[in-house]
Amino acid sequence: MSITINKFGFYSSETSAISLDEKLTENARIEKWTKMLSNWTKYKNRRASKLKRRIRKGIPSSLRGQIWYRISDAGSIRNNFPKSYYGTLLDSKQTLPDSDAIECDISRTFATHVMFQRGVGQSSLERVLRAYALFDPEVGYTQGMSYVAAMFLLYLTEEDSFWMLVTVMTQYRQRLCFLPGIPKVYSSFYVANALLSKNLPKLWKHLNAIELSTSMFATQWFMTVFCVNFKIDTVVRIWDAFLFEGQKIVYRVYLGVFKLSYKQLLGASFEKTMEVLRTIGQDLDTNSLLLTSFSVSLKTKTINRLQQEYCNNPKQKFVNWVVIKH
Repeated sequence: MSITINKFGFYSSETSAISLDEKLTENARIEKWTKMLSNWTKYKNRRASKLKRRIRKGIPSSLRGQIWYRISDAGSIRNNFPKSYYGTLLDSKQTLPDSDAIECDISRTFATHVMFQRGVGQSSLERVLRAYALFDPEVGYTQGMSYVAAMFLLYLTEEDSFWMLVTVMTQYRQRLCFLPGIPKVYSSFYVANALLSKNLPKLWKHLNAIELSTSMFATQWFMTVFCVNFKIDTVVRIWDAFLFEGQKIVYRVYLGVFKLSYKQLLGASFEKTMEVLRTIGQDLDTNSLLLTSFSVSLKTKTINRLQQEYCNNPKQKFVNWVVIKH
């Protein structure tokens, strides 16, 4: 079996050949996106629906970094700090309690990517994570953050990747997934359970019957927005939409996963269900998952209502994350 490097920079046994039609399609998409970039304010403010449609189709890889930076508004966050702020963090001699954890995770983050098998990629990742831990000592470093930072480094400079991480953790409130007690993860479990009960009631009933807890398989899904255990082409497509549309995308994809695996899971044993969910991110076709996820009917007010319900008066049937031994 021959090993090649795919278009994302990962070692792969799959063919990476791109057809002429695919190249022509990609070139046409790049041309459209380049035009949008030259009129960015108009598209973002007055033609947002067209921008949303194009983002959902996937941002061209060659432009993904700068588009992510713009749609997340990371530049505005960066402008709130001195120009030398990142460098100041790197120069800090402050002892980090998380240094050992960061060093331990560096070598196993995207371990099959050419960038992170070399010293320069691992060094950049370590600096970004160390800088963030100094920037936000309440969060510091928690396992899973390395995948998010590494994903940004695939498309952006080291300093821009740091500011993207800051933006996602603060403006998208992902830091609440990494704080002690991981509060946003637990509220996400609750919302996800309620949405699954409403959208796929038979499957929800079956998963409860086999005593499957959301925490057994979805913790990393919510913490990293699917960066872990999903194919990189799926991951970046999810992040294209997440950075533009926000948290709703996470729940859409969650439901999309179960819609596509419905027949496979309905009636399956606990062991078989766990086996499927451990590999589901590698098995699902990216376009099928995204199209299914975007077709889910979901309103922001529904998510907000469920989050408030979780905080104020949660329904016990949606609180199922006590791990049950089998």
